[in-house]
Amino acid sequence: METYTETRIISLNSLYANHKKNTTFLSNLEFYFKEVLKDEPDIVRTTLQVINAQFPVSYYTISYLNDTLILNGSNIIIKRGNYNSSSLITELTSKIFTATGNTYVITISRIDGKMSFSNSTTFTIFGNALGVILGFESGITQTAVLTGLLYKLDPPYPLNLLGIKKLKIFSTALSTSSFDSFGSGNNSLIKTITVNAPPFSLIVFETPTEPVILKSKTINTIDIQIFDEDNNFINFNNCNFTITLQINIIRTQPILTSPIKSITDVLQQELEKIDRDIQTLANPQENPTQEENPTQEENPTQDLGDSTENLDPSNTLDFLQYSGQI
Repeated sequence: METYTETRIISLNSLYANHKKNTTFLSNLEFYFKEVLKDEPDIVRTTLQVINAQFPVSYYTISYLNDTLILNGSNIIIKRGNYNSSSLITELTSKIFTATGNTYVITISRIDGKMSFSNSTTFTIFGNALGVILGFESGITQTAVLTGLLYKLDPPYPLNLLGIKKLKIFSTALSTSSFDSFGSGNNSLIKTITVNAPPFSLIVFETPTEPVILKSKTINTIDIQIFDEDNNFINFNNCNFTITLQINIIRTQPILTSPIKSITDVLQQELEKIDRDIQTLANPQENPTQEENPTQEENPTQDLGDSTENLDPSNTLDFLQYSGQI
């Protein structure tokens, strides 16, 4: 069975999404089209490729997901944004003092990257999302220990301000056979993009993926969801992204009733015809013989017989005519 491939390019810009389900986050979108793909009998299979993508690094390391420190059971919210160790310590110290009236001493080791918290009174810190970033054990409340004149609390792990390390692109309409360790099963993941650009810059993906088989046979709406590695929606803070996709439709080749002649074949046939005409003009056929044309009869020779005995010698005219003298 012979096949051919029909390709369709799909350019998506979050600015022009028909439905922005999470508004300015711009990470849960729908685009309405007409017959991007329809079920047709000659389609053998369809495949999908991500051709390129451009994502702004406009999301924050400290976001709506991890902006709260739980100190002594109370929530202390810090400003969302991108931090290094120095700016984060400054922000934490300021917000803790504002909330409690106490000045906490917060430092970080340049050797092992671990933070240290100390205060004149005892305190606890819970390992929630921000606590894990600060190096505390997830889901565990740690209590400061009296050391000398101060109560001190050192998290067991280094400060982690790496933030989001990859973007995961999902689409139900464009789903393929893919697996994600977060869900431990087959899902609608179509591509992961490595975050290889610093904050407030642009992630540029320009290496087309290998074709993967699409599950859907009919597509009129394309949905796009973009998550971090923990399947949280990315907050692009109203900064738009673009993605270019390619759908490859493999169809069966139609069977022709007669072969299509190439221009070379047509010219060859015309040259042979001209050559035959020239040979005919150079060697015309002879007129057909009597045997070949039996309808043409010879004029028979008149047999006069022996009629001398009937001639009258006295009739000079008859005699001369018969003897051939006239």
